[in-house]
Amino acid sequence: MQGGGRQVVIFEVASEWYGLDVTTVREIGTLGHVTPVPGASELVEGVIDLRGQVIPVLDLRKRFGFAPAEGSSARRVVVTEFGEHRLALVVDGVSRVHWINDGDIEPPSPMVCRQGLNFIEGVARLEGHLAILIRLGDLLTDQERVSLSDIGQSVA
Repeated sequence: MQGGGRQVVIFEVASEWYGLDVTTVREIGTLGHVTPVPGASELVEGVIDLRGQVIPVLDLRKRFGFAPAEGSSARRVVVTEFGEHRLALVVDGVSRVHWINDGDIEPPSPMVCRQGLNFIEGVARLEGHLAILIRLGDLLTDQERVSLSDIGQSVA
């Protein structure tokens, strides 16, 4: 697809680059107080109050199987929206919005993407780095999505 492309928000998790389509990102901010929710999935850090809306918080380090981050002032929250769901993703840092040409995106290898990693849309080449592009709608399983919706409603 010559000439096609898209804007992607590039962020870091465990020193690696990842990207989300800019149309799914509502805002980026510093990680403030997160209220823990008893009995929530281990992936869920808790919830935040964003201008009167309770939003579940998911740490991408946990989701991707990395060790927890040692307190860093660079950690950010990326507030995303897909369908009727809002979700705050905790990342180690956000670099910028980047234009990616379709020709610079490789599909994920079946050898690398085992079952359960269908949220990986592809891998893009950016300035000498590789960035894993995430399909936000597939980041959570259906069960996790229902669980997160229940958390948001129960504490609202």
